[in-house]
Amino acid sequence: MAKRRMFSKDVIDTDNFLEMPATTQVLYFHLSMRADDDGFVSNPKRILRLTGCSEDDLKILYAKKFIIPFESGVCVIRHWKIHNYIQKDRYNKTIYHDELDKLTVLENGMYERVDTECIQDVSISDTQVRLGKDSLVKVSKVEDSPELEKELELNKEKDIPHSTNADTQSKKQEDSESMKQARFLSQFLFDECRRIDEKFGIGKDRVTVDRWAKDIEKLIRIDKRTFYEVKEVIVWTKAHHFWTANIMSGVKLREQFPRLYTQMRKEKQDEEKKRPKTREEIYAEMVARYGESQ
Repeated sequence: MAKRRMFSKDVIDTDNFLEMPATTQVLYFHLSMRADDDGFVSNPKRILRLTGCSEDDLKILYAKKFIIPFESGVCVIRHWKIHNYIQKDRYNKTIYHDELDKLTVLENGMYERVDTECIQDVSISDTQVRLGKDSLVKVSKVEDSPELEKELELNKEKDIPHSTNADTQSKKQEDSESMKQARFLSQFLFDECRRIDEKFGIGKDRVTVDRWAKDIEKLIRIDKRTFYEVKEVIVWTKAHHFWTANIMSGVKLREQFPRLYTQMRKEKQDEEKKRPKTREEIYAEMVARYGESQ
């Protein structure tokens, strides 16, 4: 088996790839490095643990169709033949003949499943891959059909734990409020990016704002950041010499938020220390040190 692996920029430079979390991208590279000469990976779960990535990273790769899973637990890198060309004298055919027979190579070089069975992660009992708690993604060759949408909705309802009507209504209101806040913040971030680069997002501003709102909503709902913290960080990044050009999307804002918030707070504390003290502050310090009796 060939020992070297290559990656095509036609795949890894796409928005679809770059907008995934950094850990998901890392997992993709590690899976690709350990694939056989036909792109099959026999132990994705073990590689997952070795790299310190999470189950969600693997499921994102399934959902975004960068890898194709099989019921046997094996998976294949979908863009393998775009990434790699292996000379015949070094090529060793995969041992996963049954899985290979279920694939065809499209004109663009990508693998596609040709069997009609559902593709699923063997650790999941139904025909969906779960991303976090709230999104269910069908990993199947059949897409965008009314029947599929109905099936997804039914499975979502089955998967929701039993709760009272009041609890359900309260949860919906929370989700609605977090998305409302996220849309405001997404529009604000977009406007700030446009202020710095007047041609930014021309022709697709509505699509961009809606996409960013989904990531910012997770920042509020899952990461427990407040509306005001997020707005404060956006304002700070757009005045920062480095971050202003590096935070140009909702996914980047969420990915870097802990670092941004910590750095912002530290810089503000440093500025506060440099600020000249008022007469009242100087007198208060002397009182605290020597007491009123002096």
